[in-house]
Amino acid sequence: MISRNLSPNDFAWALDASRRAYRVRPTTFGDLRTLGLTNVSGFITVVCLHSAVTTTMRAECGLFPDAWEDTDSYARRRLNAIAGSRTRRTQTAGTRGRSA
Repeated sequence: MISRNLSPNDFAWALDASRRAYRVRPTTFGDLRTLGLTNVSGFITVVCLHSAVTTTMRAECGLFPDAWEDTDSYARRRLNAIAGSRTRRTQTAGTRGRSA
């Protein structure tokens, strides 16, 4: 089911690609309003079409140095990498200060 809370552009895209779960697109200025960034070049936004949640990230990073793709599998790999990194940071922070 497509979220009604998507931006008009993302909603129109989702209607044409209704079998997709994610849209990967270049970042717009509207995506950056909460991040405080003013330059959108070099960033992509992953849009979850079912919940209208967006995630903005650098288009290229150490794990993904190649050009980005507008596919569900690419979106999942990028989101899983972010979640894995967050989990590792949390686990590392939890072990600091403990003595053996």
